[in-house]
Amino acid sequence: MKVAIYSRVMDEDQWHDVQLFFDELHTQKIEPVVFRPFYQQIKDKIEFPNDFEVFQKAEDITKEIQAIVALAVTELFLTQSPWFEVMMCQSWELTLDAWVF
Repeated sequence: MKVAIYSRVMDEDQWHDVQLFFDELHTQKIEPVVFRPFYQQIKDKIEFPNDFEVFQKAEDITKEIQAIVALAVTELFLTQSPWFEVMMCQSWELTLDAWVF
């Protein structure tokens, strides 16, 4: 299973939680496909599994990707949003589950 991981901002105090997230994806045999700008920001601090990919734009989200996870780890976002919100995303002919954390 492949899951797109999207985020733009990473707070310093969230590194450990993000590492746990990627570790759990690996344990569950879920291949992350990470938004390239986010990957560039975290690549030196997060240990990625060998089986991951990056994407740059929405057109890179193919039928192989079964869900999108948006990591919202800024304090401002978390104080104004629920911790967990399930949404349905429509993209071309794809219907993807999306989770915001």
